[in-house]
Amino acid sequence: MPITVEPGSQTLGWFNDRLKERRLIFRPPFQRNPVWLDRHRAYLIDTVLRRLPIPEVYVQKETDEEGLTTYAMVDGQQRVRALLDFPRGDFELSDTYTPSRGGQSWDDLTVDEKKNYWNYRLQLREVVDATDADLRDLFQRLNQNTVTLNAQEIRNARFKGDFIATVTDLANQDFWAEHRIVTTTEIRRMVDIEYMAELLVGLMWGPQNKKSTLDIAFQKFELVFAEKQRWLKRFEEARMASQDLLPNIANTRWRGKSDYYSLFLALDSLNQAGHIRANRRTATTRALQEFSENVTRRLSKDGSKHPVPSNVRRYAIAVEKAASDKDRRQSRHDILVSLLEPFYTTR
Repeated sequence: MPITVEPGSQTLGWFNDRLKERRLIFRPPFQRNPVWLDRHRAYLIDTVLRRLPIPEVYVQKETDEEGLTTYAMVDGQQRVRALLDFPRGDFELSDTYTPSRGGQSWDDLTVDEKKNYWNYRLQLREVVDATDADLRDLFQRLNQNTVTLNAQEIRNARFKGDFIATVTDLANQDFWAEHRIVTTTEIRRMVDIEYMAELLVGLMWGPQNKKSTLDIAFQKFELVFAEKQRWLKRFEEARMASQDLLPNIANTRWRGKSDYYSLFLALDSLNQAGHIRANRRTATTRALQEFSENVTRRLSKDGSKHPVPSNVRRYAIAVEKAASDKDRRQSRHDILVSLLEPFYTTR
């Protein structure tokens, strides 16, 4: 049965009522994480207070056999979130958009302003008789020709299977944010999920060229992620090795995505061959610290004036430009394996 899209409108009060009834659902699996900052939300609220129009929103309407209807946001969830968050005091108006009212919150509005706010009408399109695949296709079409979706957000619209669930779970580990390997902004835009996919694919297939093979992996493992537990075990062992050797990684160059990628894959390779000698762990940490400091010095403005070992010079070249090209990733991988290999036993 083909889907239908029915035009209409509803007040903000209607959206608020459905949310209270738990019949308005945010974040279907293909939607992105909230990315709007307070300045974006303040600008939207100013638009509503001025009674100016904003873009229409799409919801999936589903009615069960008991007559209970639920609405899931398909497109426009960030607008609706912001509009419903403002009355809860989650953020304030900005002088930039609402002169003389910067810092004011919902409680500072007059009674009439609050009534007008709840009566503001959003142009609404209700999507009926849509499968999950239909919704993903619609979401992608609505956003394909804008600059608001990055590659991973597009993947989240396309894929819903085993692989994307796996890398999303990996991204949700506190380690990545706590050690500043990913930032809050990157988490909002799903860059952390993409980076987990890069690490996992690199672990399975070796250093890869930037993100060119990610779509292949998402497609290949959409239905079944073969040997998932085996790969997750290796992933966790490499992550733990990096944490054990560099507990203060957030304050080193190794937290950078290019450097951590190479360190992570090098540690995995060495883990497959053996383990760190019991009496060499401190020396291994010291070697990594010294190496990273030399690379940073080499890459500094006056770096060429300071002589450094050849492996430092080659690593610096491989990380300075086009750091995610396959050849440069492979070069860094080989250098780090050679650096750390003397500290490891063989099985």
